[in-house]
Amino acid sequence: MNIFGIVISLVYVFIILGIGELLRKKFNRPQEFTRKFVHVTAGNWVFFCLWPFTNPWYAIVPPIIFIFLNILSYYKETFKAIEVEKSQKAERGLGTVYFPITLTVLVGVFWGLLGVEYLPLAAAAIMWMTWGDGLATPIGQAFGKHKIKILELEKTVEGSIGLFVAGAISSFIAMYIFTSYYSVHVSFISQVVVCILGALIGAIVELFSIKGTDNLTVPLIPALILLPLWKMLVS
Repeated sequence: MNIFGIVISLVYVFIILGIGELLRKKFNRPQEFTRKFVHVTAGNWVFFCLWPFTNPWYAIVPPIIFIFLNILSYYKETFKAIEVEKSQKAERGLGTVYFPITLTVLVGVFWGLLGVEYLPLAAAAIMWMTWGDGLATPIGQAFGKHKIKILELEKTVEGSIGLFVAGAISSFIAMYIFTSYYSVHVSFISQVVVCILGALIGAIVELFSIKGTDNLTVPLIPALILLPLWKMLVS
């Protein structure tokens, strides 16, 4: 089943990349749109492709593969659907590379090193990055009227609220599914509290994240801060 998990994971992501390219070429969707499409759908890998894995060290093989493929794409534009315009590369940084690094760390550390009872927290953290951070920018661009300027960064209140709301809802769905599937006994209310706190922390740290580092900070910082609380809840 672990090998099957690797295969369907790779097939899943390549299908997403293919759809992204189709949207870009045939439907003339801008690269910013296809980047967000791939960002959100790739993060849903935890829902569609993680279930066959019984060993976490096999589960991190697909994201590790994409660390190297995304590095290659960053320099060679192998997957145009996930890249930005060349003029924006310095500003946007290595966000596409940080994404699979985060998946590797969350699955490897929280499941592989800490145990399966910590996997629901990792799944929630992935949602703070996937849906929360993934929707923050388009929501901010569409509805953002109230600016937040921190150092040289300019964000919007509406984008941060979007990150919080989308992150809280999606992370709760993930946490509820994973606690049920892996028989991790954490109360409904406790799950709600953890997801709200994580989304709130994620929305705050995103304000200070530059050059694509939000793909690291938004999921990892809240997960690490909430780790002692989760340990108490599952004890």
